[in-house]
Amino acid sequence: MLSLLIDQWISLFVKNNVADFIFYVKKIESWSDFITNKLSAIFLIISSIGLLISSLYFKNLKWASFFISWIIVIVCAAIITSYLKIYFGRMRPEYIFENGLTGAHYWFKSGDGFPSGHASYYFSLFFPPCYYFDKAKPVIIIPVMIAVGRVIQKAHFLSDIVMSVLIVVTLTVAADLIIRMAARHIKLKAFY
Repeated sequence: MLSLLIDQWISLFVKNNVADFIFYVKKIESWSDFITNKLSAIFLIISSIGLLISSLYFKNLKWASFFISWIIVIVCAAIITSYLKIYFGRMRPEYIFENGLTGAHYWFKSGDGFPSGHASYYFSLFFPPCYYFDKAKPVIIIPVMIAVGRVIQKAHFLSDIVMSVLIVVTLTVAADLIIRMAARHIKLKAFY
């Protein structure tokens, strides 16, 4: 629905009014791409497993549940996002505008714009800590700025970003609920 109502309007507005700002956004994106490539999910998963083991060793079950949830969210968000990109094949706004395409026929082509991989990756890194720990909430600005940058660069429609955020939020809440139910089942009081 979002796609049909405001995606093209927002993208056209950005195309026509924000061209000078894109230079600065591309600088930020190069930084985020560097982090994405160098600080890969594999490194984060290995680190999280190590921290999970140490949390269990020191009997800190809140941290252990956080790390289990974080690993689940990072891995599942990457898998779901990749499959949805293949399934939908939505073209990116930049390609659509360069080729003068309009309307809803930009779905199910040969693109890889829906949902946003950058937004999915960064929200999967930063949303779970914000969900579990109140003091971490300010860091949510990092994935928000990256997501806004992707729209400004015409790399994604707003609905691409919204879907990525929905995937991560749903996975985080679901992982937390599953961990809490499992903890109740095995009667670990620190989890609930």
